[in-house]
Amino acid sequence: MVKFSKQLEGQLVPEWRPAYVNYKNLKKELKRLKQQPSSRKFIPDGVSQSFRAAMNFTTWPELDSSSRGQEASTSSPAAVFPSDSLPSDSPSRSRLLPQPSRAKESFESLLALGGHAAHALRSRSQKRRLAQEVIQVHVHPMEGNAWEVYETILLEPLNRMEAAKVFFARLDAQFNKVNQFFRGKEKEFVEQAQTLEKQMQALVEMRKALEEHPDQFSASPKENCGSSEELSVTGNHSISTTDLEAGDASLEGERHKEIRGSRSLDPCSSSDGENEYSLRSKAATGLVSEAETGGCSKSSTIVTPMGMRIRIPRNTPGTTISALSQALWDEVLKQGGKTGGNPQPGESQITLTKKKLQMAEKMLRSAFIEYYRGLNFLKSYSSLNMVAFTKILKKFDKVSGYRASAVYLKVVETSYFNSSDKIITLLEKVENLYTQYFAKYNRHKAMLSLRPMHKKASHTVTFILGVFVGGSLALLVVFAVLVRLILPNFRAPGDQKQEPGEVPHTVYLTTIFPVFSMIMLILIHMYMYGANLYLWRRLRINYAFIFEFAPGTELRHRQVLMVTSVLTTVTIGCMVGHLGLHSVNKSPYVDFIPLAVVMLMVGILFFPLNILYRSSRVFFLNSMLHIIGSPLYKVVLADFFLADQLTSQVPMFRNMQYVLCYYIGGFFKTGNSDGCYSNNQFKGLTYLISLLPYWWRFMQCARRFIEERDRAHIANGGKYLSALVAVILRIQYGRTSSVAWAFLFVLSSAVATVYQVYWDLVVDWGLLRKKSSNKWLRDQLIMPKGKVIYFISMILNVLLRMAWLQSVTRFRFGVMDPQVADFIFAALEVIRRGHWNFYRLENEHLNNVGSWRAAICLTGRGVQELQGRIWSMRNCANSLAAEEQKWRRYLDYKILQASDWFFDQSTC
Repeated sequence: MVKFSKQLEGQLVPEWRPAYVNYKNLKKELKRLKQQPSSRKFIPDGVSQSFRAAMNFTTWPELDSSSRGQEASTSSPAAVFPSDSLPSDSPSRSRLLPQPSRAKESFESLLALGGHAAHALRSRSQKRRLAQEVIQVHVHPMEGNAWEVYETILLEPLNRMEAAKVFFARLDAQFNKVNQFFRGKEKEFVEQAQTLEKQMQALVEMRKALEEHPDQFSASPKENCGSSEELSVTGNHSISTTDLEAGDASLEGERHKEIRGSRSLDPCSSSDGENEYSLRSKAATGLVSEAETGGCSKSSTIVTPMGMRIRIPRNTPGTTISALSQALWDEVLKQGGKTGGNPQPGESQITLTKKKLQMAEKMLRSAFIEYYRGLNFLKSYSSLNMVAFTKILKKFDKVSGYRASAVYLKVVETSYFNSSDKIITLLEKVENLYTQYFAKYNRHKAMLSLRPMHKKASHTVTFILGVFVGGSLALLVVFAVLVRLILPNFRAPGDQKQEPGEVPHTVYLTTIFPVFSMIMLILIHMYMYGANLYLWRRLRINYAFIFEFAPGTELRHRQVLMVTSVLTTVTIGCMVGHLGLHSVNKSPYVDFIPLAVVMLMVGILFFPLNILYRSSRVFFLNSMLHIIGSPLYKVVLADFFLADQLTSQVPMFRNMQYVLCYYIGGFFKTGNSDGCYSNNQFKGLTYLISLLPYWWRFMQCARRFIEERDRAHIANGGKYLSALVAVILRIQYGRTSSVAWAFLFVLSSAVATVYQVYWDLVVDWGLLRKKSSNKWLRDQLIMPKGKVIYFISMILNVLLRMAWLQSVTRFRFGVMDPQVADFIFAALEVIRRGHWNFYRLENEHLNNVGSWRAAICLTGRGVQELQGRIWSMRNCANSLAAEEQKWRRYLDYKILQASDWFFDQSTC
């Protein structure tokens, strides 16, 4: 049976770890209580005097001198067995006093009796004594707060036990902590529920407008009154049947705080109600006239009791370029004074298309799913803490011999965190709302989305993994034997007329080895990713949530390792086959075997059918597209995380460049690798290929700075610029080994290394905090018992960051070929990156350092009952008097400025 402490550790939400009952510390207090003499088990009245004497005798050495004197009259053996009844030479006396263990065993065996035997030992007076009240729990309301504080008063005889006082003091502290945390989180969820209701109301209005007048919406900016990405939707009626408000929670003046859960909602802060990177519509600038709108804006506004605004994020190159071009066009109009007339404040251009509606619906659906999961985690938080209190109090009864649990548990059961039903109500209402609007009243379909079923680990995957791991190891041994036998006589196709002794054995390493080393670097990275997944899952780091994997589509470590082991077996098998065939067949087309492995991996990656984990392959290709298209795509964590992996695969990219040159240029026919390395175009492309990963990462930092205005992104971009300069100088130094280039290379590499090490340890890992509760680490650790591991990891990261010194010292392992040495150091960099991945995601999981939570932002700075600006194309045909319409625009504009609340439906 699993101990409850391990069960609690396995089921708690890691981000809420400090808010749970500290069960281990309470157990330590019980151990101290058990060790104290005054905490002896209560001996029932029905137990015979002989057993009572044996019990006292065994515990006598634990008493101090004062306690011995106090208890001598009542609990010593002399009091039970008078000395005159037992002579000094009596065998009965000698058997009793020196050997108390036998009596103790008999006593413990009697106490261990269950059922009727144990029940017969207890008299009525004993039952009354056990049931008597030994504690009282008082409730003190806090002034200025909605919650209360609980305090336990110990009665006789517990008030004479110092260990019991300490235990209940700590227990009260844990109880108050749990109660207050639950109340605060519940309030946040209630506020989020009210916001979700308004979101759903806005979406319903959008649907209704698009269904009633589909002919009035098109993709043409002029027909739709402009090309702004900002949508505003009216809210004429509420959804009374799906009202999500639970309780009388006032939102006035409250900010949405963070809901930190493994799958819960996170906050997005806004400055003055404005997204810095999202451009305002033309209404805010007042640069568009009625002539530009074609008269459509004259009747495109109405005033209603409730207003909602939805902003579609510019996450794609199309929307980004459109926003930039619109900003440039606005600037041209502003500088040229071509406003087409007197602009009216509040005049705006709104585009409402079916595509934007689908995008808003998709984001809102995700918001409901994340919100529902957060509610379930809070519900689990309540039940786990309730079980923890029950377990620890029962242990106290067992250790002390007094039944204090009945009184305390009665108070816990009626406390707020255990008795509140708001979370249950919210869960039911979210289920009904999601079923009605996103599943078309199909409750089974709705529950599959809200509660996705996780696929169980298949034994087939484990079996295939074991088979191919064993096969790859066997083939690796065969390859090592063939290398010793065949490699010294390996000849290129153009050297067939020469004697074997005249052909250097390095031909294989310069022609074919770069192809296989490129594949092996990718496979090593996949092995490291599989190891990361194993550790993340074992330590309950929610990588699927952070990377925004679709529920149920994320790969587990066994699946990743299975695919990697299969590819490793195929690769090593082709290496063996290539050497074997080359020894008997001198055809140059034998060198197509390594190329076939590369084409196989590319074919699997782009395979269109829904097999071989298609969802994961599509996710990877989309992330690669976002990286290549930087900075046109909005940066998310998966994109920047993958870009960081690419910076560690620069040798792989350079080998890829060689493979393309070697086969496309036809150099494989003669085995002339120098034909690529001596080509001037190849040399120029080497700079580009080596710098691309760092450039992509730098552009991502620039995009984030433009969006968030956080100078930390400038500093992060500076790290990649320093690495970029170091790479350029390293390549140049490798070609011209002059003293000047060597000095510049060493200087730039040293600066870049110090920069990178500091950023790794302090920013990405969050370590080296001098004032942390864990000295020189950080406050929250996923492995609090393994602090030494963090220090070893920091040292290891610094050492592996120094691998560039190999280029200066020309270090070789004995007579090892330079190509093999370069491959080893490139593999060490890949291993370092896999090592870095674990701590980077751990820090993100615990502290959300990059604000990269995969949650829909529900932002607001206080919902106020103010009239809002409502845009609806279905009223475009209405006409109003010019003067009246002018005043309506002006009033709407003022109301929009006064409104302190907006709904921003974008990704964190």
